[in-house]
Amino acid sequence: MKRGWLIGLVALIGVAFVAPAMAADLSVSGYMNIGYRAYQNTAAGPNRLTDDHVYTDWVQRVDLGFTIKASDDLRGFVDLYLDSWPYRWGTTQSGANAMGKWGAEQATVEVKQAYIDFKIPGIQCPTWVRAGVQYFMLRPVVFLAAPGSGISFRSSMPFGDGTFGLSGGWGKIRDFDEGSQSANLFYLAGDYKAKAGISGGLYVTLATGERRAGVKMDDGNIWWIGLYSDGKVGPANYNLDVIYNTGKEDYSVAQDIKYNGWLARVVLTYPYEQFNFGLGGLYVSGANYKKVQKGKYTGFALPYGTETMGPNADSVIVLGGWNGGPGPMGDAGMTTVPWTQQRVTGSQFDLACRGWPGIWGVRLFADYKANKWLTLSGQVAYWGDTVKYGNAFEGTFGTPIDRKYDKDDIGFEVDLGAKIDIYKNLTWRLTFGYLFAGDAADGKTAANEKKADDPYAFISTLIYTF
Repeated sequence: MKRGWLIGLVALIGVAFVAPAMAADLSVSGYMNIGYRAYQNTAAGPNRLTDDHVYTDWVQRVDLGFTIKASDDLRGFVDLYLDSWPYRWGTTQSGANAMGKWGAEQATVEVKQAYIDFKIPGIQCPTWVRAGVQYFMLRPVVFLAAPGSGISFRSSMPFGDGTFGLSGGWGKIRDFDEGSQSANLFYLAGDYKAKAGISGGLYVTLATGERRAGVKMDDGNIWWIGLYSDGKVGPANYNLDVIYNTGKEDYSVAQDIKYNGWLARVVLTYPYEQFNFGLGGLYVSGANYKKVQKGKYTGFALPYGTETMGPNADSVIVLGGWNGGPGPMGDAGMTTVPWTQQRVTGSQFDLACRGWPGIWGVRLFADYKANKWLTLSGQVAYWGDTVKYGNAFEGTFGTPIDRKYDKDDIGFEVDLGAKIDIYKNLTWRLTFGYLFAGDAADGKTAANEKKADDPYAFISTLIYTF
């Protein structure tokens, strides 16, 4: 009898534990891509622009997202990466993120996101809170796309003939028990979406921190102010971004660093029957390497750890990601995510990274929907250099070079692509990019150096989305 009661009690406890879980709906979303890349004289290679060697990679990523939905107002989300990037299994740093190593025994799983998302009850204006490890996103194609721990909110309300939205957040970049520094990211953003199809917004972001310097404390504050607008004017669509960053890192036993840079980007597209024509313009302020040695950084920095060059897809070679789809395939170009995430020369804080290269460019592109399963793409771009006493993609970052080799011509880039829809959720992308390198991208920064061959990259990617 006692045994029966014991079995019943255990069963009751089991049901009590399982019942809440049974009330939640579980869904899975994400993508799996498998790619092959061949490239010469780009930043993805170990010697960047100089060795004239053709490198090849097998690159793969699985982005597996689990949504646990208890109600329309409460859900949790866990996002896992099974990854072979940024350290492919053949590299010396392939201790992790090396899916594909022979034997398939390498640690390859990252927890990119794990958060609770809920709507605050009792508030007339719908307001959502997201707490946990998450992607902090503000105009991710040009500015902020950084995963980390923290909390954020978002809200919206009718206003006039449109909708006004407000969002903000705090992210913990570093704590004192890691690297003897504390670093935090704060942001506040407002946007307005009109019924006419035009939207715009303003955001302010602050990275602030302090670090131990013996018995003293150093501190830093770096600000970003951004304006943007998206919409449709007549038959044409447009995207516009203007961002300014400023700030200072104060050091008690080293040289202070002052930040002062800006970025402007505009893209216009015009659909016509089976075509989509486009024009893009970009300007990024470049660093002056002599001023860098004096503690003045005039290049446009990004918040530390941001992965902006992942979603950006303005070209194949100079910026990377064009016609690439989701995943790490675009890092075959010069501006890889690891390249952009390096600290500014002299910085000892994790507040900002050097971010965008100092370049300007104009590009013409077009897509052609040949039939229901094939889309062809092409692009021609010209890129110039805005760095002084150095070049964006040559030499040691922050080290001045002879003014004789400080050039402005990065070159003309030609990109070709094809998107083949095998099934609704299975796509094969083929991409080729070639840079007719100018003096600012030929690898020559001193009299005893030879000019390198023109950079190029070929990328084949199979993408399954679900």
